[in-house]
Amino acid sequence: MTHNISEISVLFFAAIRERAGTGVVQVVAVDDMTVDDAVDVACKAAPGHLELGTAVMLALNGEYVARDHLVNPGDEIAVIPPVSGGSDEIADDSEWGFLTGEH
Repeated sequence: MTHNISEISVLFFAAIRERAGTGVVQVVAVDDMTVDDAVDVACKAAPGHLELGTAVMLALNGEYVARDHLVNPGDEIAVIPPVSGGSDEIADDSEWGFLTGEH
């Protein structure tokens, strides 16, 4: 797969990858694009047309970041589902809050 330097790679893992219908979506980088913006574009472009909740973790170039972190061309974003004890199902936001202690 050839990657354009002006693109951002958005990677999907585990159950999210299954729902997306692909493991990676290339997104064209634009000025002032955030991690959340890039993931939103990738979810809409994926064959499975995903809608993600807030329970997923986002990593930019191997480091966890806030959703409002700005991205640059050539970056790689990993969309990581919450660990749910080996289940293939994605936990919803209420379950994630319980697991993290956030209410």
